[in-house]
Amino acid sequence: MVLKNRSIYALASLFLFTPTLANALTDKEIEAARDFVAQQERGTQTGAGYAQLVGFVSDPDISGITLEDENDGTLDIFKLPLQYRVQDLEDWSLFVRGGLSYATLSEDEILQGFPSDNNIDTKWKSYSATAGLMGKWKIAPQWWFIGAVDLGLARLENDSSYRGIAEVLAPIFDDLLLNWETNVTLFSGMLGLDYHQEWSSVAMNAKAHYLHSYIDSFDESGDFAGFTEHADTLHFDLDFKHPLGVELNRYPLKGIAIVGNTTFVGDNRDALGFTTLWSIGYAVQADISRHEWPVRSLRLGASYLKGDNGVDGYQIILGYRF
Repeated sequence: MVLKNRSIYALASLFLFTPTLANALTDKEIEAARDFVAQQERGTQTGAGYAQLVGFVSDPDISGITLEDENDGTLDIFKLPLQYRVQDLEDWSLFVRGGLSYATLSEDEILQGFPSDNNIDTKWKSYSATAGLMGKWKIAPQWWFIGAVDLGLARLENDSSYRGIAEVLAPIFDDLLLNWETNVTLFSGMLGLDYHQEWSSVAMNAKAHYLHSYIDSFDESGDFAGFTEHADTLHFDLDFKHPLGVELNRYPLKGIAIVGNTTFVGDNRDALGFTTLWSIGYAVQADISRHEWPVRSLRLGASYLKGDNGVDGYQIILGYRF
C-alpha cells in the first residue's frame, strides 16, 4: 500500500540483473547510490504515506480492522479505545478520551516483476497512544455539535528482509528506505455533527466528523529523512438500533445495523494507496446499566469493509457506552 510501483526500483533492476556490479561497488559508489535514492524520495509521497498510516491507526473513529489490497499488502490494526464522561448536563457533555493502538502493514515481494526468491519483504509496525478532550453541545432538537482535540505519541518501525541476489541492495536501502525507525508526534482536531432520532422501539444515530491531524517525526534512525505532514479525514456513520426481544443472563439485547464511510481528503489523500473505505455490519449490544457501573452497555459485532483500488477487509466491533 505504500511502496508498490516505485520508480526508484529501476536502480534495483540494474543491480539485480548485474549482481557483479553491486558486489564491486566501492564505499563511495554505494554512497552515491544512496544519494540517488534519497533524491528520488524527495519527489514522492512516501512521507505522506507514513503520516497517513500513523494518522489512520491513531484516529479515534477507527477501530480494529484488517485490510488487504490487490497486491497482497495487509494492514492490521488493534486498538483499545478509552472514553469517560466527566460532565453530563442537559445541553452539553464533556469527555476525556484516549486510545492505545498497534498496527502492522506488510508488503511481500515489493520488487514487482522479479522472482520471489530474489526479492524483498517489508513490514511496518506502529505503536501509538493518544489522549484528549471531546465536548458535545446540543444545538437543536436531536442535533449535537461535536468538537475534540487530541495529542499523541507514536513509534514507527520498518523491518525488511532480502532474499537471494536482492541482498546486494541492503547497503543502499538500509537505514534510508528500509530497516529504519522513528518517533512521531500527533496533534489532531475534530469537528462534527451528531443526529439522534427515535421511532417507537427503533433508534437512529447519524454522525459526520471531520478530522485534521498534524504529524511530525523526530529522532529518526540512520539516514531516514523523516516526515512532517498533514492528514485530513471525513467520517460518516449511520446506525439503527432495535430490541431483539431476548436476554443474555438477564441483560437485554439490542441489534445494531451499521453503515459507515471513511474518506481521505486533501493533497495527499491517495498516499496510503486508497482514498475511501465503506463499511457495512451488524452488532449486538447488551444493556448492563442495572449494575450502576460507569459503563452502561457492551457491544460486539463485525463489519465488511470495501475501498477503492482493490482494498477490502473486515472490522471487529468491540465497544462500550457510558
